[in-house]
Amino acid sequence: MSMTDGKSDKALESAVHEFVASLALRQEMHRWREIVRAFDNAWRRTHGASEVTLTTAFPPSKKLLEEIEKAYPDASVKSEVRQELMGGAILQVDDRRFDGSVLGQLSKLHDQLVG
Repeated sequence: MSMTDGKSDKALESAVHEFVASLALRQEMHRWREIVRAFDNAWRRTHGASEVTLTTAFPPSKKLLEEIEKAYPDASVKSEVRQELMGGAILQVDDRRFDGSVLGQLSKLHDQLVG
């Protein structure tokens, strides 16, 4: 990650542009997803998660929020209440979403039954 540390937005944009041009020149644009995943994994190993959102049907306990903050110490942690979830929770960590809500489970069941 030292390649990006301390670089300005303009310098990063220029580096990305050159990198994409290099991929195109070598006819390797099909690899962009694996490259983004590798960069994302390296970023998380170096910097940890940056944003965590807990969405619940009812206000979460202070203890639960403290546990999430402890698990993701450098992340911005926020919580939202959406009563339509009916129960359970959705945990979003950066771009990863873990849906353990009742609404999410019913939706999956519906998709399996209806197709």
